Amino acid sequence: MAGFGTSDSLRFMSTCPSCKDVRAQLGYGFRTLIRLLVNNQPIAAHCAVCKKSWPITANERAELALLLLTDGDP
Repeated sequence: MAGFGTSDSLRFMSTCPSCKDVRAQLGYGFRTLIRLLVNNQPIAAHCAVCKKSWPITANERAELALLLLTDGDP
């Protein structure tokens, strides 16, 4: 679900609610994602094809949190 290329940027996947395709999401750092998850704030995703944005689902949040706890190494 996520890729850890650098400590500054993390890539994760989210399903677009409009076209139903899984889209790579970029632009969030490790610490930012942790802060958003801990504070229960929305994590926005975007579809380059549909040009729509949405908050990731609760299920995607849980998967991302688990991944950050197990694979994330800032």
